Amino acid sequence: MLMDFPLLAGRVMADVFNPGSCINLQAGGACCLRESPCPHASAGRGLEAGWVGCVEARVALRVILAPDEFMVLADPSGKPLAGKFPLRRCRVTAVEDGAGVHTSSLLSSRGDAALLDAVELGPGTIMLTTRDGNASLLWKSGRFQPA
Repeated sequence: MLMDFPLLAGRVMADVFNPGSCINLQAGGACCLRESPCPHASAGRGLEAGWVGCVEARVALRVILAPDEFMVLADPSGKPLAGKFPLRRCRVTAVEDGAGVHTSSLLSSRGDAALLDAVELGPGTIMLTTRDGNASLLWKSGRFQPA
């Protein structure tokens, strides 16, 4: 699902793609965070599914602010929120802890440099910055924009 945000007050807004499913929910209804069945999985995997009530539920939003691309973890309402998420690099999948990843630099960075950290700057404003400080974006009043 594409959510296209045009220019807003002279600022370029991001293209945001929401897959509409919890990234922690695996085939068969298991949760990759607890390695046990998800109590919310029986409702299905869509946005209207029961997992939206889970405090550990995260969606992986694909946020494009050309030329950069990010994968941002968010709660079911779309607010950026740190957590654990599976990340695949060079044939190995690991569970990482952060607010997402700068996918544009993932393969060229070392260690966790491309992972995002979230800092709440005030009500409704969150700054997301890579751990090496080379890329960032801002979530303000429900919209992503350049920092």
